[in-house]
Amino acid sequence: MTCQLPADCLNEIFEYLAEDKISLRSCLLVNRSWCEVAVRIFWRNIFSIQYYLHHREHIPFATLGTIIACLPSESKDLLYNINGIVVPTPTLNPPIFNYLSFVKVLSICTIGQIIEDALKKQHISSSQSLYFSKYLMLQELFKGFMSQISSLKSLDYVSRLDTQYMPFSYFPGAKDCLKDLSAFSCDSNIYPEFCFQMSQICYNIQSLTIEFKNSVSDGLKDLITFQVDLKYLNLKAFEDKDWREIVPALTKHHNNLTKLHINTDIDSVPFSFIALFENLQELFICSDRYISDFDKLQHVTFQNLRVLKIPNRQPKSEFFTKFLENNGQTLVELVLSDVNKSVKLSISRFCPNLKNLFVLFGKDETNLLKAILDSCQALESIKMWCGHDFLNEKEFLEVIASFSPKNFNELKLYNDTRELFREDMESFLLSWGNRIPHKPLKLFVTTLELNEEIITTIEKYRKLGVIRKFGFENFDY
Repeated sequence: MTCQLPADCLNEIFEYLAEDKISLRSCLLVNRSWCEVAVRIFWRNIFSIQYYLHHREHIPFATLGTIIACLPSESKDLLYNINGIVVPTPTLNPPIFNYLSFVKVLSICTIGQIIEDALKKQHISSSQSLYFSKYLMLQELFKGFMSQISSLKSLDYVSRLDTQYMPFSYFPGAKDCLKDLSAFSCDSNIYPEFCFQMSQICYNIQSLTIEFKNSVSDGLKDLITFQVDLKYLNLKAFEDKDWREIVPALTKHHNNLTKLHINTDIDSVPFSFIALFENLQELFICSDRYISDFDKLQHVTFQNLRVLKIPNRQPKSEFFTKFLENNGQTLVELVLSDVNKSVKLSISRFCPNLKNLFVLFGKDETNLLKAILDSCQALESIKMWCGHDFLNEKEFLEVIASFSPKNFNELKLYNDTRELFREDMESFLLSWGNRIPHKPLKLFVTTLELNEEIITTIEKYRKLGVIRKFGFENFDY
């Protein structure tokens, strides 16, 4: 007798595969009960960019055909019979599920690109112009989404000129579909009427991403103001654009915003507004230019700040040291780039509760690394860039083996010089295996090349239980 897992157990298991669509897709083919559970998760974010990057041809067009098959008869008639737009569908039979109802994440730009690719590569035949056919198909797809998605969670409205105004907030069912929207991305010059309509429907946006263009829509300011509990704000400003115009609208959220990300390449953009958000827990500033007014933040205390990431250009060391003095006590994760010795020393003095750290250490800064390891006894993970002008792999591994605190268990080693030698790795792992108390290591490398000897050594110590997990990953901050 076969044992069938209940649907709620299957759902919990399949949730772990939500980002692994290849494996999740295989689960659809096991049996009907697996399919009924997996299909909802699979289609929840069916327009995942990563998924389509690996399946540029077949998968996007098959998905598009399935969506068209789920559209109401009037939409199909408008496309096929009136405008001569013929989209191949996977089967002539009606779809097994109403796939559109499972979608929770939409990106107007991604969908528009899939349609355009299909039209250009003649996966869709049409008697109309490319622009007209694309817009008409996008319109009918969003009519279907608005009428059949009961509660959309995430909407990316960052668009191109040919999809800049798609008034789907006026389509039947849009109010119910959009009322519980929790994540929204858009350009600052978003069409005012659309943004105003969104502000009348959506009050529960918790995550907002804005890419700044030549202007800032008044409707966008209203949309920000009307939100009840905005928690995450992501601002992207490039080529002389900035966020000054929306700062007054942000003042309402001084108490509830907990996560702020800023990406910019502009000189002298304002950062002092960050002081508004007294309950900030995570701050990420990626700037290609000098962070000009960080001096205005040096005396501000964020009592709940836990994550601080400034991976590119750093503030002046005297201002940043004072900032760490006021805020380092609560930090559990810190990511910095090429900071000077005084800032590294301030990490050891003011950040005793760090668990995750990335800082670049120079060839003569072994003692600074030791000081941080000695002071930050809660440290569990370090990401390190070795080689060239930085601390070499051998010295770094020796310091980690001898001086890392007892809870340390994860090492992410970036190396682009092919200087990682088997004897250095073996010596490190032997020392690590003799540590008391022993904590198996999670080891990730991003080196350009690992020779067979090192792979064999790592496998040997994995079998001995010294390494708990080993893997490769791309370097990022």
